Amino acid sequence: MKLSPHWLPHHKSAQDIAWFRTWNPPSVKIVWSGIPPYLDELGLPDSCLLVIRDYPITENYGQRGIRDLAQAKAMGVTHAAAYKAIAQGIRDRYSILPGRLLFESLNEPQDQAGGNEPPALVAAYNVSFLVEMHKAGLRSVVGNWGVGHPDNHGEREAAPDWLQYQSIIGAMHPNDFLGLHEYWSLAGIQDGWLWWAGSFLQCPYDVPLMVTEVGIDNAVKGGPHQGWHDLPGAMHDRAVRYTNELMSYELALQRDKRVHSAHIFSHDTSTVEWD
Repeated sequence: MKLSPHWLPHHKSAQDIAWFRTWNPPSVKIVWSGIPPYLDELGLPDSCLLVIRDYPITENYGQRGIRDLAQAKAMGVTHAAAYKAIAQGIRDRYSILPGRLLFESLNEPQDQAGGNEPPALVAAYNVSFLVEMHKAGLRSVVGNWGVGHPDNHGEREAAPDWLQYQSIIGAMHPNDFLGLHEYWSLAGIQDGWLWWAGSFLQCPYDVPLMVTEVGIDNAVKGGPHQGWHDLPGAMHDRAVRYTNELMSYELALQRDKRVHSAHIFSHDTSTVEWD
């Protein structure tokens, strides 16, 4: 199975650990700030990759927007240096070697027309990030585009314009991944298929892919964030429908050998919005 957990480990839960061991996923995405906790308790085999999204780094420490080429390149260097320190901390604390770790670059670039992170600068940032990560012997998940991205210049049903990011593809090593986020609405997985979800099928490059967020979020329609708990019917009916939709998505993933895994957003025992 390629479907995998997306985990915010704010609260230690024996149920989490037991569930992950039963699941035995190909990867686990972990959102944290600094060195994530509990990695020594997961009990997953070394073949399970740990995808690290350091939240402050991937939001550029709350200062989104890229002014010019110099800033784009400097951001790549700064973010890679921060991840180098985290990777060393993970190795020191848990004896987990860098080959098992993947580190995410800037989250959901605002590359649409009128956005404050133009494609050319997003590309330059990711190339700079990759160069520095490779110098440190670290693996990356780059791109990390949100739903409907890369930009397709305003044509909703048109394929994304991947050419504007070709330099990122050229800078990737075979053990790096191109990252995407995919969601669908409460209307069902086929609503916006190939645009909201299934967009990985429109990527023209033969590179490793990873869907680092996936699930139901009715905000794709421009409304509030609503997930599978907002589906109609009793809780059991909602769970059955969501599971069926996820399995339909899994079948699409299985047909594309480029995709390593896809992380179901999100798992935590807190009551925060992302729960």
